[in-house]
Amino acid sequence: MYKGRTRFLISIIAVMTMLTIMLASPALSDDSAAASQIDGTQLSISYNKEANLKVNAGNTISLTAIITNNYSEAKAIYVFAECDNSGVSIKTNPIDTLEPGKHASLKMEMSADKYAHQGDYTLTVKFGVDSLTSTDYEEGVITMPISVSSNLSASEQYNRFMGIWDNNLPAPFDDAWFAALITGLVWIIIGYFVRLFAVPIVMGIIMKKDDEDYEPMKRALVRMCFVIIVLNGIGKAIRVLGMSEDIIDAINRIFYICYILVAVLVLWHIYLLVINYVVKKIGVRDFIPGGSKSDFESLKPLFVYIGEIVFAVFTIGSIMSLLGFNMTAIVTSAGIVSLGITMGAQNVLSQFFSGLVILATRPFKAGDMITLNGGSITYRVRKINVMFTEFENWDNTDITIIPNSSLTSGVVKNITKDTLKSKVHIFMDVGYGTDLAYARAAMLEVANANPRVIKDGSVSRPSTRVVDFLDSNIRLRLSVFVDDFNDSGVIGGELRQALYNKFNEKGINIDYQQIVIRAPSFNENDEK
Repeated sequence: MYKGRTRFLISIIAVMTMLTIMLASPALSDDSAAASQIDGTQLSISYNKEANLKVNAGNTISLTAIITNNYSEAKAIYVFAECDNSGVSIKTNPIDTLEPGKHASLKMEMSADKYAHQGDYTLTVKFGVDSLTSTDYEEGVITMPISVSSNLSASEQYNRFMGIWDNNLPAPFDDAWFAALITGLVWIIIGYFVRLFAVPIVMGIIMKKDDEDYEPMKRALVRMCFVIIVLNGIGKAIRVLGMSEDIIDAINRIFYICYILVAVLVLWHIYLLVINYVVKKIGVRDFIPGGSKSDFESLKPLFVYIGEIVFAVFTIGSIMSLLGFNMTAIVTSAGIVSLGITMGAQNVLSQFFSGLVILATRPFKAGDMITLNGGSITYRVRKINVMFTEFENWDNTDITIIPNSSLTSGVVKNITKDTLKSKVHIFMDVGYGTDLAYARAAMLEVANANPRVIKDGSVSRPSTRVVDFLDSNIRLRLSVFVDDFNDSGVIGGELRQALYNKFNEKGINIDYQQIVIRAPSFNENDEK
């Protein structure tokens, strides 16, 4: 069975090979590749005469021909090629000595420079034939048609309205300046049409009119579309005027830079609007248990900073590429420079990445009260930057700036991360023999009378406790939750004053440590 399949496959391959040879044979004998005599010499040249010699500005094409020596002796062959378009250059390979009846391959590379004029031209190839045994010298010439195309050419749009319709108006309106003026005005009208109708329609599809971001995003799109359309119209008008390729290229570069700057500026505003929109929408949903809108809003500085880096790199890279810089070399050099900077600025980079970590993980935000490394000083977060964070002391009298690397490597206690509610402890000392239950009830009465003390059950209710037996008194503690950590000092003072008044009112003795010094008595006889 397998032998039968093998034979069948071999037969199919053989048939396909024969068909390929049969189909290829006419092509090999086509008259288009037949040899033709070079006038003025006994050389013949063979090449594909139907080959379409068309080169785009800034590109290169090649054509290969076979040269045959029909002389009875060896000849030295010289070849020179030129084009009547000065922007096209031709390179040929040397042939040197060619024996009688022998063939040589002639390869011509035709390169059009960036500003080559568009049109149909003639390629002229000159052959010099020099005898090796005498002073005989012959010359021959062949010509080939060649066409040049250019994206910078204005020939097809010259003196045409919008670059399409011929200007057949009577003088003086038959000049190119009038067609260019009309072309520019039409593009401005198109820009206003897009501004008044197209953009609102698109905005109505992607957003609701009552959305607070609708108007800012609409203005951004209107500006971008109008400026880009107007710049495009000016570019079209310049082509209608028939300016040269180098001027058109210089103006195009300026316009492209404007396109990039306008697009980046508008896209940046859209990016900010999208960030605000996403943060607002996510903030009202419970994607993260215990998360709040302010938690998501604290991520905005991180996204803004990343966006600034991306947009800046994109803008600079696009403009440099447009101006003809070698981006591969620049990227390679930037990598080497970055390595050197990394080795020499480790502390700076450590602060930078620590700032990104803080912005991403959000261990604290502006307004939070924190302590550092177990210290007793409480700081209020003032501003979080990428390289450092600013803190205020509780009295708002000093500003402390701490590198972010110190924060990520240290211990940070966030006192008000989830809520401003804070616990306050008040200590009172009473003498031995005091009715402790009576004193503790008085302390609870004072706590429940203060409006800033939380008593709704959302947190622990006010409580008292006997915490220590001292040398001359008993220490009691009142523990309460207050509604704002920032006012905990003030509320604590109010509670202490109220406890003092309450204890005096109820006759509860506020004991304090007493030291009795007894001095021995001396009489006159002892002194003597």
